[in-house]
Amino acid sequence: MNKYISFIPKLITSIIIVLSLYIIAFMLLVDIGSVQFQSYKNTLLLTNKNIEKIIIESGSNSFHGINSSLIEKHFKKKTINLAEFAGVPLKLKLYRLSNAIKKGDVIILPLEYRYYLGDTTIDMFYDGIFFGYSHYFKALPFKEKIIFILNTPIKSTIKATIKIINKKYIKDYILAKFKNIQPNGIKEQGKLYVADNGDFDFKEPLAEKDDLKIPCQEYIFTKSIIDKNNIINPIFKDNIELLKNIKNKTGAEFVFTYPVVAGADDCYNFDNKNGKEFKNFLSSIKKYITNNGFKFIGNYQDSFFDKSHTMDTWFHVLPEARDKRTKMLIHTLEKENIISPIKK
Repeated sequence: MNKYISFIPKLITSIIIVLSLYIIAFMLLVDIGSVQFQSYKNTLLLTNKNIEKIIIESGSNSFHGINSSLIEKHFKKKTINLAEFAGVPLKLKLYRLSNAIKKGDVIILPLEYRYYLGDTTIDMFYDGIFFGYSHYFKALPFKEKIIFILNTPIKSTIKATIKIINKKYIKDYILAKFKNIQPNGIKEQGKLYVADNGDFDFKEPLAEKDDLKIPCQEYIFTKSIIDKNNIINPIFKDNIELLKNIKNKTGAEFVFTYPVVAGADDCYNFDNKNGKEFKNFLSSIKKYITNNGFKFIGNYQDSFFDKSHTMDTWFHVLPEARDKRTKMLIHTLEKENIISPIKK
């Protein structure tokens, strides 16, 4: 019996040692892998952290659907389009923001509806955390980093290890870390697709994705709302509490609005199946956000366009619709006294 009792502390100690080594190895992999994948948008954010600015943060709907240059020109205030990919959990976006915003900054959140309904982390993001999405991990507080590491699928860590070894990223990491020699192309990362303010650098329409095979309403509302008594996901409620803390800490202002959508009439046809639930959802999110002390501006019609303006998904619009939507957003920001143009 004493033999088994003495084994337990040894087992616990061994588990702690293994977990500690794994956590250290994970963080090192992120450091090594991220050398080749510096985010242009993240650099924009950090280099402008000490000035008053307007920030757009959301998924790709805002990357394609907002023209930050028009906003900057109108309000004469630095404007950055941080929006990247809706597969990035909102919590990580908020922590990334919290390190680079201050009083006087206005953060506009045209969140895709998935953030309210079920903000789950997908494998593609876990795979990218060692590379192109590493800045989100690095911005997390230590406790949140540990939680994230323990939730990351082991297969993502293994894939990253293999890629780093095969691509010989360790050599580039050593040169960058100890000799300050940056790999070729590191300053160009993102420039191929991102314009100066972080907007999508439109060259020609993107090829249509399979997303368009899913009915617009089902796609934008992530299929259907099953639990009618608990429409807003608990994850989003936790994120709102985090956002309150960030607002109190930084003094920045956060403003919610609707995502851009381009498609057939069924996108917001509430006579369709689940239409009543979707309509209730739209009013519920606005009520929940305003009840928690944040502004929710505009209406979904301001950001809705017919199918001729669709690019490759229901959430991506062509430049004409993007600019029209941006001008409407500028008008609403002024009407609601959120931002006023700087007079010369």
